[in-house]
Amino acid sequence: MLKLPNLVELLKGGTERGGPWCKTSQPARSSLTPFVLIGVLGLLLILVANTWPKNEATPAPAQPVSPAKTQVKSTPTSDVASLENWLELRLSQVLQQIDGIGDVSVSVTLASGPEYQYAVNQKTDKREITEKDERGGTRTTTERNEDGQLVLVQQVDTGKQQPLVVKEMRPLIKGVLVVATGARDARVREELTHAVQTVLDIPAYKIKILPKKER
Repeated sequence: MLKLPNLVELLKGGTERGGPWCKTSQPARSSLTPFVLIGVLGLLLILVANTWPKNEATPAPAQPVSPAKTQVKSTPTSDVASLENWLELRLSQVLQQIDGIGDVSVSVTLASGPEYQYAVNQKTDKREITEKDERGGTRTTTERNEDGQLVLVQQVDTGKQQPLVVKEMRPLIKGVLVVATGARDARVREELTHAVQTVLDIPAYKIKILPKKER
């Protein structure tokens, strides 16, 4: 393929030295020259259009997303009451298996329900603004905007989406009262106290053991 300088030289030589586009008579040469120039200009425009760099839109840099943070959510009061009832039932079933306990009733009071920490995608936009005063001094201020969205996961069984729990904090137990017919015996009271401590992981001062009234 001929390059642009060779093409121009060929056309120039053809018109001046009897090339393939040149006629022997002077009038024909004069009438052909403008068409040759027009053709050269047309080829030149085509080559320039093909070689000229195209303007491509530069994609805006993606905003970095910081690692997932957590958001704490407390348990509603109604759920706390349900959890208290569940703990009382389970603890009663366990304590009734101890020898010498007899009939037993349990009351559990929670200071708070369980708390859940959910994963959050935190997006932070940061912008610095530099201002100059009349004395030539500069002042730089930083604007920081944060936007967080809960990370959702899909349940396998139901297909519903729910927040991703990264940590579950156990409910805070305020106190436990155990009333048992065998609690008149000091050994039974001690066993009951140790059993409740083990099951609920609470200190002994939060546990009260009382004998149950005989019918």
